[in-house]
Amino acid sequence: MTTTLNNSNSFDTNDGVRAYVEQSLKMLDQVVEQVIPKDDVDNFKELLDIFFAAEDKEEKQEAFEGLVEILMQEPITVSRLDLDHEPGEEIQKWMNFVGKKIHRYRKAAKMSQEVLSEKTGLPQSHISRLESGKHSPSNATLKKIAAALDIEIKLLDPSA
Repeated sequence: MTTTLNNSNSFDTNDGVRAYVEQSLKMLDQVVEQVIPKDDVDNFKELLDIFFAAEDKEEKQEAFEGLVEILMQEPITVSRLDLDHEPGEEIQKWMNFVGKKIHRYRKAAKMSQEVLSEKTGLPQSHISRLESGKHSPSNATLKKIAAALDIEIKLLDPSA
């Protein structure tokens, strides 16, 4: 027996209803398994519950929009940016300058790299690379370090 909708959007037979529901649930299961990111599956299920339990059109519409947002999101990809060249001379001078300042103020605070690491949430190896001028710190990193050392950021980088 085929599943058909008549013009009033109701099914002609109970078998038609069953077949339509089975097909819809199979498709929904595939969507949950193949389309929705694993981190969003619980939110999707919760929104489905809200959608079907909604007491008014507005609540149903909000749940529907949330479901669509989860289904239609663009996948996010992260890739490593490898530079084909070394930093320029001026940048390297700045990295060395800032690295020496971090080292000096850390030592003045009688802090090891490990302690600074714990206070900033940065890996100790990253702090080591910053102090040796091998990495360029972001402004956010400098703020964390300055806060952990209880100094103004301008003491580490006058241009900040």
